[in-house]
Amino acid sequence: MPTASLQNPGIRASQPEIDRSLAEFVAGRLPTAEQAAIQLCRNYPEDAFGWKLHAAILQALGKFEEALVPALQSVALAPHDAEAISNLGAALQSTGRLNEAETQLRAAVALSPSSAEANNNLGNVLRGKGLNHEAEQYYAAALQLKPGWAEAHLNLGIALTDTHRLVEAGEAFERASALNPALVQAFNSRNMNRVSRSDFSEIVTGSDHALLLDPEGYISWEQRLYCFSYHPDLSAAQIYREFERWGERFPMPVTDFSRHDRTPGRRLRIG
Repeated sequence: MPTASLQNPGIRASQPEIDRSLAEFVAGRLPTAEQAAIQLCRNYPEDAFGWKLHAAILQALGKFEEALVPALQSVALAPHDAEAISNLGAALQSTGRLNEAETQLRAAVALSPSSAEANNNLGNVLRGKGLNHEAEQYYAAALQLKPGWAEAHLNLGIALTDTHRLVEAGEAFERASALNPALVQAFNSRNMNRVSRSDFSEIVTGSDHALLLDPEGYISWEQRLYCFSYHPDLSAAQIYREFERWGERFPMPVTDFSRHDRTPGRRLRIG
């Protein structure tokens, strides 16, 4: 998961304006924060901070293509700002432009080796390119800088899973879920890891916690059903009831089959 970082470069916007806009962002009031960032960009178009903040907010809102515009502008205004370059790299990664993202993030790490966010983001890009062993090095660097960062522990766990180091991955997921009990993916990943190691302790409580955080999460439900299906201490009736609950919550299929050819006797294409 890419992350953005923000500090005040102190160019033109006043400190109270910056503090107000940052407070909205940190508090998770993203629509309000976005309006504040837009106002900063309008009032101080030569100030890289407003553009950097706007890019980070759009990333958090999942508007990845839109985030590229302010991210590029912030780097144009502050070409030696490692945070701005790191945020641009994260935006490029989110739109699937991994080679460009890697170039930007390597530049960010070179400019600021002490940036945990830049190291974490570069790890994400390398993992996306299948370079998991190299990604681990950057996650380790990020965690050396910020040992209590749950998201970086989660990312490290995913990279370790991809290289089949399940025990180490499990330790990373355990740390991530302990450090941030609100991180849904940490609990889901912890559950999947435990099942892979035939350890069914706390599977039910971990899955219940994930659903409490994200009751409409399709992935949380999907992984719950997978884990429960192999649980040796659950009866067939208990497992079946979970499938019924899933069906009640998601009655429509995710895949749209409405346009599939239904001609009787036609030759089927497999794969």
